[in-house]
Amino acid sequence: AQAVAAAVRKAVEGAVGARVTDAFNPVYTDFDSEGYVSFGNTLPVDAAPILMGFGGALDALKSGKRVTREGWNGQGMWAVLQKGYPDGIPINAGTAQATGLPEGTVCKFRPYLLLCTAPDDFVHWIPTGSDILADDWVIVPVSV
Repeated sequence: AQAVAAAVRKAVEGAVGARVTDAFNPVYTDFDSEGYVSFGNTLPVDAAPILMGFGGALDALKSGKRVTREGWNGQGMWAVLQKGYPDGIPINAGTAQATGLPEGTVCKFRPYLLLCTAPDDFVHWIPTGSDILADDWVIVPVSV
């Protein structure tokens, strides 16, 4: 297994031009102080995306990255982790109407996944079984 891991690591490092810390779940970005790749920045523009399973996508989401699947039909769709509001925020008119609580009531919200759909609107999202079993997840570079 270590020989396979070393071979995979070498192939990935050659493809992205950087060292990786986990050859079974390679995720790209920049070098840290030790010279290893860690979440933080995106690959060079000309680098090929690194495909990963849902576990890698979930790790990327937890570190603040956007992810998408190459197998999704909608162009430009991506998911992100909304970290919620553990200390609470005042609810707006739409939430007040939906919940029956007065507008401005401070409510706590737990973390959840948010999907940016093809028409560029957002929806609460729960991955399907197909999404969870897919190995075509990639990190979406954020354009500034």
